[in-house]
Formats: sequence, structure tokens, C-alpha cells
Amino acid sequence: MAKLTRKTAAEFLSELKRDELKEIASMFGLPISGTKDELVSRILSNTKLSDLAKVLGVKPESKQKKDEMSQAKQKKQDSEVDASKLFKEIVKLLKRITPPKVKNEDELELYVLGLLQGKFASKKIEVVPQTIAVSRGKTTQPDIVVGGAVAVELKYIRGSDDSDRGIGQAVKYASMYP
Repeated sequence: MAKLTRKTAAEFLSELKRDELKEIASMFGLPISGTKDELVSRILSNTKLSDLAKVLGVKPESKQKKDEMSQAKQKKQDSEVDASKLFKEIVKLLKRITPPKVKNEDELELYVLGLLQGKFASKKIEVVPQTIAVSRGKTTQPDIVVGGAVAVELKYIRGSDDSDRGIGQAVKYASMYP
């Protein structure tokens, strides 16, 4: 693997069997329970790319496996959504809404999640809520990911600390979801 990015790591991990993912999770001291998607998310969210590259780099690949992965990658690219178009569509939708009065960020997240799931269900674009803890050390995960390409981070602003944290997270996610 020449250059490992979050996206290529996610693609590679998605091609592995659940038992292989459990083995990788175990290597990093992560819980090994959950679905295949949860394991992929957990590994990506709790490991450094450099450490993950070392682990993935030691896995031997046969020519057949490479061909299968190449075909799967091409198929995925063919069905991948246009991230820029999707982003613009989400921004347009969010600008039009006036959310109901909410008591906290969790209620806001549920409202926006339902809105996005309703919007993209007919297009078969996956809208995924945060599945693991918000923060583990320096690792964070966006509140909602749409189509595997657009991160949505929501903040219930009570003060400048919340605002600053939201800006910092947005900057970080911009590099994870370019």
C-alpha cells in the first residue's frame, strides 16, 4: 500500500473478514465485539494511520486477493457518491430548516440524523450516526457521516468553549473527509 489515507484504510479494512478485523482490533487493545462495520469504525477511530499501515503492510496479499480488491475498489468507486455534490445538498437542506427547541446536543443530533436519513433514504445513501464514544484521548468521530464522504458535526452552543471545540473538530474532520 503506497500511501494510506483514512479512505483507503477504510476500503482495505472493509474487504477483510470479521475475524481478521477482530485480530487487528485486538492488536491495538480495542474491543473485538460488534459487527464488521463497527469493527472497521472502531479501528479507524482509535488508531494512528502510521500504526495501522504497519499492521496492514505485514499482511501478505496473493495476486488473486489483489485482483479481487481491485475489482471491489472499482465497483465501490462506480457506486460512490459525489462528495462535493452531496456536501452542497446537505448544506442547502440544513440552511432551510429551523430546528425545534432542544435541551442538548443529543436531541439536536437525533433531529438532524432523522432529517438526513429521510432525505437520503430514497437515494440509498447511507447516513451513519456516531457509533463509538465521542472522544478517547485524542481520537474523535463526527456526529454523523453521510455517504461515507461528508462529516456532519453538531454543536449545542452554550458558550465560546463549545464554539471553539466545534471549530477545532471541523478542521480535524476536514482532513479525514476531504
